[in-house]
Amino acid sequence: MTRSPQLGNALTLLGLYLLVTLAALARPYIPIDETRYLSVAWEMWEKGQFLVPHMNGEAYSHKPPLLFWLMQLGWTVGGVNGVWPKLIMPLAALLAHFHLYRLARRMGNAAFAWRATLILGAMLLWVTYSGVVMFDVLLTACILGAIVPLISVDGGVPGRKQWLIAGAWLGLALLAKGPVALLTWGIVFLSAPLWREKTPGAWWRGGAMTLGVGILMLLCWALPAAWQGGDAFARMLLWGQTADRMVNAFDHARPWYWYLYCLPLLLFPALLWPRLYPRRRAASDSQPHDAQPGTDSSPSTISSRLARLPWLWTLGGFAIFTLISAKQVHYLMPLLPGLALIAAQALGRASQTPTRLWGLGLGWGLLAAAGFGLWLFGKPSLSGDIDPLGAALLMAVAAGALAWRWRSLQTALRGLVLINGLAFVATVHVMLAPLWSAYDVAPPARLIAEWQADHGPVAIEDMSYQATFQFAGRFTEPLAELDDQDIPAWRRAHPDGLVVLHIRHQKDAPEQSTVFPYRGHYLALEPATPPDEAATPADPVAAVTTATEATTKATTADEGSSS
Repeated sequence: MTRSPQLGNALTLLGLYLLVTLAALARPYIPIDETRYLSVAWEMWEKGQFLVPHMNGEAYSHKPPLLFWLMQLGWTVGGVNGVWPKLIMPLAALLAHFHLYRLARRMGNAAFAWRATLILGAMLLWVTYSGVVMFDVLLTACILGAIVPLISVDGGVPGRKQWLIAGAWLGLALLAKGPVALLTWGIVFLSAPLWREKTPGAWWRGGAMTLGVGILMLLCWALPAAWQGGDAFARMLLWGQTADRMVNAFDHARPWYWYLYCLPLLLFPALLWPRLYPRRRAASDSQPHDAQPGTDSSPSTISSRLARLPWLWTLGGFAIFTLISAKQVHYLMPLLPGLALIAAQALGRASQTPTRLWGLGLGWGLLAAAGFGLWLFGKPSLSGDIDPLGAALLMAVAAGALAWRWRSLQTALRGLVLINGLAFVATVHVMLAPLWSAYDVAPPARLIAEWQADHGPVAIEDMSYQATFQFAGRFTEPLAELDDQDIPAWRRAHPDGLVVLHIRHQKDAPEQSTVFPYRGHYLALEPATPPDEAATPADPVAAVTTATEATTKATTADEGSSS
C-alpha cells in the first residue's frame, strides 16, 4: 500500500475522533455513570488518596483505579478541569486502532490491516463509547496490547520480551476493569491449538509468564489498597465484586439471552452493507485493487488456521458473556476488534466494483424521518426534545450516503467511517440536544456547594446516591443519604441544612424549594427549615441521636450499590 492511501486512512480516523471529542466537549457529563467516575477521581484527588478510591466519603471497591489515575495525571499537569477527562477515551480509542493495525498486520498485509482498523472506527457501538467517560474502550485498548505479542508473522512462539510486553498490557487491562480482562485474553490464548500450527510447551510457559506479570501488577495495587481500605472494602475488592457479578449480580442481572437483543447494535454497520458479510470460501485475503504490488512484504493471504482466530475470539467471548449474570451492552466492547477482523476478511473477498452505501443511507434516513415525525406530530413532551435542525442534518448525511458512488472499497470504507461519525453526532448531539439540559448536574451542584460553604450540611433523599454532584460542585464534604422516614429527624437536627428531594412532577415541589430538571424528573432543593416557618424547639439529644442513626442506616444501605 502506498503512502498516500495510508495517509488518507490515518486522516480519516483522526477526523473521526476529532468529531467525537468536540461532540463530547459540547455536552454535560452524563449521570449517573460519567458523573460517578469523575466524582471518584475528584475525591481521590481532593483527599490526596491514590490507593483507595472513594465515593461520597466511602471507600469505593467497584472499579480499579487506572481511569482515575489517568484523570489525576492530567489534572497534575493542567489543574483540575472538566476537559481532560473527556479526552481520555478518544485517545484510548486511537491506541486501540494502533494495536489492531499491528495485530492485523501480523495476520496479513497492510491493506487487510487498514480494512480492519477502519471497520472498527465505523462500528456504531465503538464510536458511541469512544466519547463517553467509562472503562470499556480503555479496557479494549489494553487487551489488544496484550494480544498483539501472541501473533507472530512467521508463526513461531513469541520470545521472552514479547511475553513480558503482553504481561504489562494485561496488567494495565486488569487495572482498568479488573479480572474481566482475563476473559477475552484467555480465550485467545487458550484457543491457540485451534488457530496456531503448533503450541509447544514454550507457548504455555510464556502464557503463564504473561499471566503472572499481569496479576502481579494488579496485586501491587490491590493488596496495599485492601490493607488501607479496611475489612469491608478488602472483602468486596478481592472477592465480592468479581464473584457476585459472575454468578448472582447485585446490579444489571439479566437472563442469558439478553445479549441476543443487542446483536443489531453490535453488528452495525455490517448489517447494512452486504460486502461485509462473511462468505463461505477458503480463508484467503487477496490483495484488493488499492494495494500496490511490490510495496508490501507481508503475505497477501491469511492461513486457514489463523483465520479462525477472530471467530474464536468473538463467538467464544459472546458465549461466555451470556453466562455471566451481570450484562450491559458495553461489556461486549472487547469483542468488536474480533468482529472487525472477520469483516475485513470478508471485504477482502468481496467484489471490487464501485459501490454505494445504500443500506447506511436508508437506515439513517429513516431515523431522520422519525425525528421529523416526532417534532411535527408527537406529544409536546416528545416534540420538545427534538431539534429539527439535527433531523435536517441527519437527512443530509443520509442523502449523501445514498447519492455518492465510491470508486473503490478503500474509499468506501473511509466514507463509511465518516458518514457514521457525522450521523451519530447529528443524531445524539444536535437532533436530541434539547435532552441534554435535563442531564446537566452543574446548576444544582453549584447551589449545593454554595450552601455547604455559607450555611451548613446537605442531605439527599437517595439511598443509592452515586456521588452525582461531587465533581461538578467540587465538594469537600459528603452528602448525607436519607430515606423518607429519616428526613424529618435530620431536618430537626440540622435546621440550617439543605435537603435534595427527587420528585416526579414539578408541581409536587415544596413551595420554598429551588427546582431543576433531572433525567426526566426533577430535583427540589429545599432548606431544612423553610424561611417562613418558625423554628420548633426540640430535644437536642434525641434529635442528634435519631439523625445519627439515620445517617448510619443510609451509609450501610448503599454498600451494595454498583455501576
